[in-house]
Amino acid sequence: MKSAIRPVVLVMLAVPLVGSQSPPFSIVSSVKPSTDVDLGIGGANFLQGDTFRMTNTDLVPVLTAAYGTPGTRILGGPDWIRQDRWDVEIKVQRTAGAPPPRTADVVQAMLRDRFKLDAAMERRDRPVYLLRIARADGKLGPNLQPSTFECNRGNPEQQKNLSASGVKGANGQTTCAIRSQLGIISYAGLPMAMLLPFIPADRVIRDETGITGPVDLHLTWTHVDDPVADQASLYAAIREQLGLRLESATAPLDVLVIKSVSRPAAN
Repeated sequence: MKSAIRPVVLVMLAVPLVGSQSPPFSIVSSVKPSTDVDLGIGGANFLQGDTFRMTNTDLVPVLTAAYGTPGTRILGGPDWIRQDRWDVEIKVQRTAGAPPPRTADVVQAMLRDRFKLDAAMERRDRPVYLLRIARADGKLGPNLQPSTFECNRGNPEQQKNLSASGVKGANGQTTCAIRSQLGIISYAGLPMAMLLPFIPADRVIRDETGITGPVDLHLTWTHVDDPVADQASLYAAIREQLGLRLESATAPLDVLVIKSVSRPAAN
């Protein structure tokens, strides 16, 4: 049986920031049980203006906003942090003219005060994928090849000149742009590592291809909204089209370890 969740009231918190990059600030926070628990996770505004808001969310996305750690690397804590839904609003109060604090510092302050969170970042061995060249002779697939140009994403003028020149990737890709949607990842003139964050995976992917310099990459796979079938199609496409493979391994990663946390109590 799900434990009762009691609404909480507004509270003022002065935040000392030892070793933080944020200037001193205080917050007024509202944390309430969500009334829309059957509607899925709601919206989030990451400190727009002086307000942070997440609605109809379990505590894991809030922890991610606070520590930058994905849910798969948040360890420990009672079951309710992944089940109970909350509406969270934090209003920041800062000295006139002071720069805004970091979202992470604001949300951490709320978690310490309202949820009595005691947590620490630790380094632990966790499952990862290693992206490697599939063939022993090092030959790549037909949709992965060295690029004839290099896009400097930190130089808008260079990007503009490349675009004006009419140069395209090997598969007709627009320069300095990444096309990513269900069933396709495509770019040109960018490094191999740009592929990693766009591969749907349940763990960190590390690039161990040894490929240096800019590449033209075009990857397509069949997406049918079935996680097992979609993953099998994607991994086969990575091997056949790019000449690469994903291998399971373990590696030390940063994880957030929950030592203790409490539901907010009415006061």
